[in-house]
Amino acid sequence: MATSWNFDESAKTVNVKKTKGDTWLFRVTFKQGGVPIVGVTDWVFRMQVRHPRTGDILADLSLGAGIEFTGSDGQIEVTLTTENLECNQYPYDLEFERPDGYLRTPFGGKITIANQVTQV
Repeated sequence: MATSWNFDESAKTVNVKKTKGDTWLFRVTFKQGGVPIVGVTDWVFRMQVRHPRTGDILADLSLGAGIEFTGSDGQIEVTLTTENLECNQYPYDLEFERPDGYLRTPFGGKITIANQVTQV
């Protein structure tokens, strides 16, 4: 999945379905006026997946731990493995914070984990 987010947009809802044990890999390009933003390497990125009833953190990603810069202007790559998630629907979101304190959540939604059919 590749997505882009413009500063003039509201937060997007992105619901995803994955099979237990699969890796969810996606890239996000941050844009302003339709142009990739240069200089996001000093931003702080975070993504969490939480238990739907208890709110416990089940996955906690940050730069160097599931979130990486791709080398392209304004782009990050997020990698989440689903092996530790039971079959269920989980809320998640991705946020960033700039050095000036500006905090924003460009998107979030639910990740649905389904049973794996093929067994090794």
